[in-house]
Amino acid sequence: MSVWKDARLLGKTAGEVAALLAAGTEMKDVPQMVKFTTPEGNEMFSILLTPQPITADNLDLVVTAGWITVDDLCKDVTPGSVTVCP
Repeated sequence: MSVWKDARLLGKTAGEVAALLAAGTEMKDVPQMVKFTTPEGNEMFSILLTPQPITADNLDLVVTAGWITVDDLCKDVTPGSVTVCP
């Protein structure tokens, strides 16, 4: 299994945070922002988006998002063995 985060959602979230910060919002006041300390002792802020597990049952997610074509995804896959591969 692989996990995936849609770069479109990552970019949208980053843009929303940038707009809030440009408008004067403090980092600690950004919705969903969490503060954590790195192993080196640095304090950081982050919005942790949930990764999506990618399995044979939902391979259409990466195709629909435009990250891979059906032809490339299904190369060397037995036709019909996964829903997205005709």
